[in-house]
This record gives sequence, structure tokens and C-alpha cells, in this order.
Amino acid sequence: MTDTPGPRDDSPMEIGVSFRHNPKIYSFAATGTRLSIGDKVLVRTEKGVDMGEVMELKGRVAAERAEELMPVVRKATAEDLGHITADVREAVAKYQFPCMRVLQFAFSGDPKRNIHMPHNHIANAIVYTGTHDNNTTRGWFENEMKGPARKRLSDYLGHKPAARDISWELMRVAMSSVARLAVVPMQDILSLGASARMNYPAKATGNWFWRMRDGQLTARLAGKLRDLTATCGRL
Repeated sequence: MTDTPGPRDDSPMEIGVSFRHNPKIYSFAATGTRLSIGDKVLVRTEKGVDMGEVMELKGRVAAERAEELMPVVRKATAEDLGHITADVREAVAKYQFPCMRVLQFAFSGDPKRNIHMPHNHIANAIVYTGTHDNNTTRGWFENEMKGPARKRLSDYLGHKPAARDISWELMRVAMSSVARLAVVPMQDILSLGASARMNYPAKATGNWFWRMRDGQLTARLAGKLRDLTATCGRL
């Protein structure tokens, strides 16, 4: 009889996280990130990405257990926390580093302070509908956007968008931003759902498999993209 091997030193860490709006502690899986009690982290929840505080380090777990848990996306940055120190601002200004704005993060929190809200964008920035670490915009809208955030999106657009149209709705918002650069994943141009997602942060398997098939990008879509780009002065 042989012993069942335990988790390796590079196995995911199960951590306990609490949220400002809910003091209960929830378990998440952190992979490749050094964390300590008290660290602020971005985690994926059923409602989308949320910020919480690490309350417990429960130890390393096997891959099977980690797959049962929602993942830690990353440790929160100073910008996530809204605490941009003077030396950081000085370095950004001196070297003209562009900031990052992600529209999938825009419709929760305080609209006056949320840096991802389009009316809070700045010129020296890169705006994304979503990144390779996010769901596709359609997948995000169909599976992750709930309650107040969905209403805020509808209020912002001036109507209730259909799932089949949401990718191009957000593309128009991105293209209309004052941000100097706008980046749109191909999956959004094709209006694809969650099955075309590229990457799941902190998930060791099943990533980076999506490929665009021959013929998916049609002349009609290319023309539509060119027209939107020209309309927003980005040609």
C-alpha cells in the first residue's frame, strides 16, 4: 500500500478572503502569487471580479481541490486601491507611462471614482473592452454581469443591450474614449461568447486554446470595424 502524494510546493494555495460588504470568509485558490494576511486581492466571483482582503492562509491544496475554488486574479495594485502615492505619480508623469482602463471593470463601485468608467478616462491610457484574462464581452454580459452593474451599463448606454450586440456596444464606448489607444480582442469583434475565452487566471489547464477559424472574419465585419474606427477618429 502506497501513500497518496500530498500537494507539491508549487501547488495552489487555498486562502480565506473577506469583503468589505460581507465579513464572511470565502475560500479561493491562489496560484503563482505570494500572499500574506492583510493583502488586498482581486478575486473572481459569480458576480465578476471583486476586491477582498486575505484573512487566512489555509495551505497548499491539490489541483482537484483548486479547481473547485474560484481563483485569485492577482494581488491588488495601488491603482486598484485608489492609493496612488506621490512617487508613483511622479514616475508616471516623468516617463509618460500609459494607464490601463478595462471596460468590464467600469460598471461597479462609485461612478465618480471608478477609473475604468469612460467619463473618468484620461488621454495617456489604453482602453480595453476586456483583456486575455477576462471573459469575452458577450460571455461577461451573459454570465457575470448581474443586478446593479447591469442596470448601470444600460443607463450608461441609454438602452438595454441585447447579448448579441453587447460586444460592439462596448467597442463603440472604447473607441469613443479619450484614451490614446483602444484595444479590442478578436473574440469581441466576432461577438463570441464564453466558450471563446482565452485565459482563466490561476487555472493551470484549459487556457490559450481558442483560435480564429478561417472565414470567421468576413469582409462585412472588416468593413464594419473600419467604419467604427473612422467614425471615432482612430484610422
